[in-house]
Amino acid sequence: MAEARDTQARSPGPDIWDFALAHYGAAGVKAAALALQDDHGQCVSFLLWRLWAWRRGLAVSPRTLARASGMARDTETHRLRPLRAERRALAAGASRARALDREIEVERGLLEDLARLPLADAPGGLAPTTLIDALAEAVRAYGAQGDPTALAGHLSALADWSDAAAGSKLGHGGA
Repeated sequence: MAEARDTQARSPGPDIWDFALAHYGAAGVKAAALALQDDHGQCVSFLLWRLWAWRRGLAVSPRTLARASGMARDTETHRLRPLRAERRALAAGASRARALDREIEVERGLLEDLARLPLADAPGGLAPTTLIDALAEAVRAYGAQGDPTALAGHLSALADWSDAAAGSKLGHGGA
């Protein structure tokens, strides 16, 4: 049986943040992520965490996935949506930039908290075999909203761009 990794000891913070920045900055990812957020009610940080875990070949148990989706939903509802609404209501300028900085700080904190959840090396068959399956699993846990066909298209785009950024082919797990 695989041993759970002590994510506290391996200091996931910078690793997951760098990973998120690299993926979010890849061509096309921002548009897909914002569509998932705005059109389908998804938490981008939660999806990036799931992508991060899958890329590292880490299994996310149903219990951890439920805990993570609850953490993400709570942060999204009580902190990120109000900050996002505040930022979007502001005209361009210093106040809007400060609002964006606060929003990013909360997103980073959420990613780092999620990365500290118990994960394990995924022996054959325990983790989804494709990235799209891992992302779909996360969407189901968080709660899918909107047009299923459009949602699937955005998830597929996110997976494709992630594969391009990682230099791998869809369906192959691990870093």
